[in-house]
Amino acid sequence: MFESPLQTFSYFFLLQFLKMTTIKLALDWFINSLHIGIIVAQEKNWLTDSAIKLSLVSPQEDHYATDTFQKLVNGKVDIAICPPEQLIEAYRHNNRECVAIASLLQPRATGFAIRPNVQPVYAALELPYESYIVQQVSKHVKIADPQVQIVPKLDTWEAFKSGQASMCWIFQPWEGAEMETNAISGEYISLHQAGVPYPNCPLLVCKRNWAHNNRSLIRTFLHAVGAGFGFARDHIREAIHILKLHIPQRVEFHDKMLFKAMVATNQVSLDMFERWGILQVSLFRQYIGWLKENAALQLPINPEEMLTNEFLE
Repeated sequence: MFESPLQTFSYFFLLQFLKMTTIKLALDWFINSLHIGIIVAQEKNWLTDSAIKLSLVSPQEDHYATDTFQKLVNGKVDIAICPPEQLIEAYRHNNRECVAIASLLQPRATGFAIRPNVQPVYAALELPYESYIVQQVSKHVKIADPQVQIVPKLDTWEAFKSGQASMCWIFQPWEGAEMETNAISGEYISLHQAGVPYPNCPLLVCKRNWAHNNRSLIRTFLHAVGAGFGFARDHIREAIHILKLHIPQRVEFHDKMLFKAMVATNQVSLDMFERWGILQVSLFRQYIGWLKENAALQLPINPEEMLTNEFLE
């Protein structure tokens, strides 16, 4: 008894589905232009064609009750998008089971939104070493130590916009674009401008054993995401259309802002050699040195152990 072409077709795709490998990725915030490479790779089916099923875990699912790095440590996800401070802090406590395998953006993409000439109030993210960075930025802009205000992690930017806070940590390609296009009162100060040698951020981090056992899978995933960022640079209008489909409905945006955000993201997603994801080890070393100089770190931490570019080669 012969199978019809339709049956053969169906069996083929069933077989492909059964071979799919799931990667659970913990997002650091709601989907925005910083994640465009990931979203493009999904929408273009580049991951599916490589037998990868990507499951995105949003911090909104538990209102950031558990941060992305802890979700990774707890085994809830395979890869976490997180700031370098959480990885450094883990190594400081001799927990060296995790390693950074790529970065969404190159350095100089992050800094502070500041509204000068008002009572300084900082909307805190409650990150390790955050207070040292706030102190340095405050010194740079010549303001007194700001009052620290604890707000939900997802709402620090909203606290700044509403006037509840006059300082907050932002990414220039997203919140910075909103500041410019919506004429939000304040100015942007990059961390490098303020004298903080800040490294790549945010990082893509996974467990070392998982990386060792899934080398080909990780390379394929990172290659697809990197291609997604390259696509966003070369096809900005289509990338914006794709991004619109994934931004949560509660988030306010408009076409002018999205175009500004995408242009800014494209400027910091690829390095001078048009490579995505590359971790600048020397800059991490400078940042760790800066933390030591400011008495934030005492124990020696080797960035070569904490980071790897091997999966991007």
